[in-house]
Amino acid sequence: MRGGTLAARAERQPQWQPFARLIERSDDVADALEEASFVLSLIAQSHEKLGDQASAMDYYRKVMAFTTHNPNNAFARPLARKKLGL
Repeated sequence: MRGGTLAARAERQPQWQPFARLIERSDDVADALEEASFVLSLIAQSHEKLGDQASAMDYYRKVMAFTTHNPNNAFARPLARKKLGL
């Protein structure tokens, strides 16, 4: 970007501050979503161990909705696929 980083520009020009905050939050959300499939698979397994098969299957379906390629999905999707019989 011409004129330095977005953070530097936001410091110099206050009108860029909302945009810089939005980009920063978007990055945080992207990081959280990358971990979401793994967390959802843990929740599904917990429901399964408690005997709540319906809730477990709902969470496994949510795991299958994630299609990005990352280490968390590499663990979570095969497990969900197996549990859902896909």
